[in-house]
Amino acid sequence: MTQNIEKKRDAVVCYLINYLGERQEDLFHDCQECEDYTDKTMKVIVKHNVMAEEDPSDLSIVIEGNQVMEGCGSRTKACILLMGLIYAINIEYPKELKNTFEAFQKPFLEIDGAKLLKKVHSLKNKLMQ
Repeated sequence: MTQNIEKKRDAVVCYLINYLGERQEDLFHDCQECEDYTDKTMKVIVKHNVMAEEDPSDLSIVIEGNQVMEGCGSRTKACILLMGLIYAINIEYPKELKNTFEAFQKPFLEIDGAKLLKKVHSLKNKLMQ
């Protein structure tokens, strides 16, 4: 049952990215064998087992070409951990995902929610109806 909830949460995160007009590929990098992260500025690496394509075998976070965390469990948990790392390290969101990270920060975490980007404000209004 917990696995179904995690899959639903992961789907919501992926749909949220699409709804806000951004690309999942800008946050998630799916692969089977990933070893070179030097070209990744901020990504969630989703490693898939060769035998089972459905569920990822491991998720890790890469910032500025360095794997900073592994074993994140799910895409949703990886996003939560990434938000924490962004605040702890005090770095900027990736420009191509500004709407997604602002949605995580302002309406969902209620941090500095006074001024919102247009798409995030529209999302917040629809969620409040």
